[in-house]
Amino acid sequence: EMVFRDSGLVVKTLASDDVTTLAREAPDGIVMCEAGRQSFDAFEYCFRRVVPHQGWLLVAGTLEGSYSRWFADLARDSDGDNPYGAVGVPLPSYANRAIYPKGVQDPKFRAAVKAILDANPVDGQEEVNERFLGVPRTTKDLVFSDFARKVHVKGYAEYDPAREVHLAVDPGYWPSAYAVLFLQEAGGQIRQFAE
Repeated sequence: EMVFRDSGLVVKTLASDDVTTLAREAPDGIVMCEAGRQSFDAFEYCFRRVVPHQGWLLVAGTLEGSYSRWFADLARDSDGDNPYGAVGVPLPSYANRAIYPKGVQDPKFRAAVKAILDANPVDGQEEVNERFLGVPRTTKDLVFSDFARKVHVKGYAEYDPAREVHLAVDPGYWPSAYAVLFLQEAGGQIRQFAE
């Protein structure tokens, strides 16, 4: 714990292994360091702690080797409407001028990118995007892997009481992976307004 003498500002460091330890205070702001190595529950606890005081939550870290896909999903979805009001700012590795003094043109950066692309011509660009550019990989286990919230989620897909509602169920896998979708047909489109 650290207390600033002039302002009285208190800074505390907490581990998120036991998320209940995050629930004891409602601070003005939280920095989640190396968020990809923490659980989604830890993120949710942190988010809930800053909401009562309209505080801020900085979720930072590398997407590479994430604890789970939640961090990559948040990064992907934060460039459009999302339930957290998140705004994503990818920071590429070459922006660190201490490591790459010449930025994107730095020979070390270019050599690292080339090594990955040469070693893996099929998926190498996705690895470069994730490792060096802060762009999450395309999720391969989705039915529609090209889904993008900013492209496919629109405000006009809201519930329209004048239209018939269709219910679709994707049973998934037991015990908890399933989806129940509420749909309406409008102008030749199937619009999902709730899940």
